[in-house]
Amino acid sequence: MMRLLLILILLSLQAAPAFAKPKNCMTRAEQTVEWQIRHAIRLREFAWRCDEPPYNAGTLEIWKRIDEKNAAQFKKMTDARAKVFEREFPTQHKTYIENWNGRIIIRYRDYYLSNIDCAQTKKQLLDIDKTGFNAFTKMAGKYKPEVLMDYKIC
Repeated sequence: MMRLLLILILLSLQAAPAFAKPKNCMTRAEQTVEWQIRHAIRLREFAWRCDEPPYNAGTLEIWKRIDEKNAAQFKKMTDARAKVFEREFPTQHKTYIENWNGRIIIRYRDYYLSNIDCAQTKKQLLDIDKTGFNAFTKMAGKYKPEVLMDYKIC
């Protein structure tokens, strides 16, 4: 009976999902991914809003081109971020990602836009469209302080 119990315990331990131990922080590489994702969300939200009246900036089609051209890089960033959330919040990582994304999206959807914001967004989108993902990465660095307020460095 004791042998059977021991075997059952060992089998249950093997079947349990193996989660990495939470660090309660992000590495520099993980923080870079986070600020890139925040920049992508900002660009997407502003492109969508600036495309509508009263701005009519023609930004949404540019964003769609960028999104399509850089889909592999964006997916790589999203996957890397998901791994961080899985490590930090093993049982609720999907909920936490949705909450963080919602917080970021709401911030940019509620941001008061002006003609200057839309002109700047269009300029950024055109630069990224013309020069590629490296331009996006460079611009994303502007969001580093925002991420550092949310996550400490490991």
